[in-house]
Amino acid sequence: MADEKEKKKPKLKVDVRKGLAKGDEIVGRTARATRRVLALRDTLGDGAVRMASHDFQRVRIPTGSFRLDWGTGGGLPIGRTHTFWGLSSSGKTTAALRVVGQAQRFCCNCYRYPVLQADGTPYCDCYQEKLVRVKQLPDELKGEFTSRIDRYMENSYEPVMAHFADVEGDLDEPWAVALGVIPEQLTISEHDSGEEVVDVVEALILGGDSDFIVVDSLAMMVPTAELERSAENKGRGEQPLLINMAVRKWTQARVTARREFGRIVTILLINQARQKMDNSGYGGPQLQKPGGMGQKFAGSVEVYFWEATGDIDDIKVDSTKSHNFKRANTAISRFRTDKNKTAGTRGVTGEIEFFVRDVPPFKKGMVNDLPDIWRLCKKVELARKTEKPNKFWLWDESFGTEKAAKEWLLENPEFERRLRAKLADEMMRMEA
Repeated sequence: MADEKEKKKPKLKVDVRKGLAKGDEIVGRTARATRRVLALRDTLGDGAVRMASHDFQRVRIPTGSFRLDWGTGGGLPIGRTHTFWGLSSSGKTTAALRVVGQAQRFCCNCYRYPVLQADGTPYCDCYQEKLVRVKQLPDELKGEFTSRIDRYMENSYEPVMAHFADVEGDLDEPWAVALGVIPEQLTISEHDSGEEVVDVVEALILGGDSDFIVVDSLAMMVPTAELERSAENKGRGEQPLLINMAVRKWTQARVTARREFGRIVTILLINQARQKMDNSGYGGPQLQKPGGMGQKFAGSVEVYFWEATGDIDDIKVDSTKSHNFKRANTAISRFRTDKNKTAGTRGVTGEIEFFVRDVPPFKKGMVNDLPDIWRLCKKVELARKTEKPNKFWLWDESFGTEKAAKEWLLENPEFERRLRAKLADEMMRMEA
């Protein structure tokens, strides 16, 4: 009878041990869940269902500004959609280009900083260490995929390729380079209509060749129907429908790219602020984003920018008029984190000071983070002074004076990067 019961038991179509390391044991409900995951993978594809432990290890791209890193919880998480929006000349595009420059320093396979070899070639061993799973890209031939795997066995570094959808047509290339953007790893597109923007960005996401995409800006996406008719014929709701459709299609394409061929694509949307037509009620004029609420729900991090009004000089022209001029060497942008799904930093405000000229020891495009870094270093005792011997310590480096430590910090970007990472951990510990 026991033999007959064993025969009547239905045989599993999926091997429970498949995909497990040698020696691993699965019991109880975990075994059932594993069988279900493997069955769904066979039916829907390899990336349709996966273990949550892979997603909980969230990697963030630094924003290039110490205060904005604090406001976003350590940077922008990869593989998600984010939004920068705000008033005119508030630094939205500048902050976005700064993020692009930081993202281009990573290896696109594992999002770790590569190691520079003796000849200056970046090196990464993420494939050898089995940190990534490489899949064939949509337009990649079998021979090209095989040669790429062979190349990864020696050096698996691949640069992060960024794309800038210049809807406004106002990208300043020299300023982008000054902010840290690598032109060899950046593609730019200009468009005739809003629908063309949607199609181009979707094709870039699904093609697997772009890892970081910036759209500047959603408010300038004009529907084809609006372009083709005369000015006196007014439509209703065409642009919000177009923007919401774009956000939905790009979000789904991003998920498909990760699922089908393992490419992690980060999307940064830039939008402008508009006044609501109905401003009745308490508080004065209310601001909103063109395109409705769809982009707000799709985004993980949303940051609002506005131009700083402080630090100005009053130059009197005559006895009745005066003109205000901002400081000639820097431009200050203020921000507020309106939404953050990945950290508890909603409502955090701050300001970013960009250098628009070379002011030694700072260069054009750099951010003046030194006061904030120094303040936090002293708070967590990474910067301290000792009496015997009479030295000033910055982490594990010793100097004669505090001024010498600050000058040395500006001249050593590698040490500054490690110090920023250390301070980011301290900030998260303080938030917790």
